[in-house]
Amino acid sequence: MTLINTVAETIANHFDHGQCFVKDGRKLEDACSEECVNKQEEGTSLRFEFLDKSAIVISSGGWDLGFNGEDSDCFCWAGADEHNKGCAEQEKAREIFQSAACGSLADYLVAPHGHRFGVYANGKVLVGQDVGNEIADDEKPLVWIPCPGIDKANMAYWREGWDTSALDDESCIRACCENAEIDDEVVELERVLQEAFGLEPGPC
Repeated sequence: MTLINTVAETIANHFDHGQCFVKDGRKLEDACSEECVNKQEEGTSLRFEFLDKSAIVISSGGWDLGFNGEDSDCFCWAGADEHNKGCAEQEKAREIFQSAACGSLADYLVAPHGHRFGVYANGKVLVGQDVGNEIADDEKPLVWIPCPGIDKANMAYWREGWDTSALDDESCIRACCENAEIDDEVVELERVLQEAFGLEPGPC
């Protein structure tokens, strides 16, 4: 995508679009500081925002430029005339999938094989065989994925390290999801939802 006459593009042109930090005796950071209206430091990165909402981010590994739209906190490869709500919509989808993965992991894991895990635009989560078969487009989920099936679950993994003799498989998994460290499982479900929706990993 081509940037359209942004301050970031003008600066980037001088510094060979990410290929160098110093050119003709001038430092990239100095050039950005002269034009920026907002400078933010995040760890080892510096983010320079300019009057037209374009931006340059400098880190130890390199630098990049983008456009910070009013409706989004992302930095996409679009100038002021090209940036649209697509990035904001993708960021909203990421938030919905993250919430669904955190709040409904157990429902996904304990559903029978053949059921579907659907996430809707309003944040609702449904699990069932008919999810995704809604007739009206505005009633369909943002995305649905097949549930792995509790009958295929590795229960030795879920029962390891604590007394689960009084719990059936579903109760055991739900107890783990409520009380145990399940960050890896949450992240994996979130990744699968994003992939099914067509999102690249991480910010857009």
